[in-house]
Amino acid sequence: AFKDSEAADGAVMLMNGRYFGGRMINADTWDGKTDYQIEESEMERDERLNKWSEFLEDEEEAKTQKDSNESSTEMLNNVDKTSTNIADLEEEATTAQSNNMKDWNDESPTGSPNSTDSTNSDSEDDENDESQSNNRKDRKNRSTTGSSNSTDST
Repeated sequence: AFKDSEAADGAVMLMNGRYFGGRMINADTWDGKTDYQIEESEMERDERLNKWSEFLEDEEEAKTQKDSNESSTEMLNNVDKTSTNIADLEEEATTAQSNNMKDWNDESPTGSPNSTDSTNSDSEDDENDESQSNNRKDRKNRSTTGSSNSTDST
């Protein structure tokens, strides 16, 4: 519908003879009497409805497939997140273990951690070293004596 007949005539001139969707358009003004409705046969109607049903079924299958794919993708994303979390936890555990080993290695033989703040005098350090050396000798002597005793008793 156009506002006036001049606009309708302009549309006819513009569109008549053009191609749309591979088909040529025949544009003309309506004479007020012609019935342009096309009657379809029973067979044409059934064919059209069957095609429409197939289209709807295909659309439903595509939607179901899409939903299935989305579920699979979501599950894979969850697996990836879990794997990432596990990898993060393993890395944290390795770091903690490494830090514990470092702390353990930093401890002196007496069991107290080394300190950067030296409050002991040099003479106290020498006494500790001598004491540790004596402790090692005592342990060595006990193990040697204990092994000779066990040999004698058999």
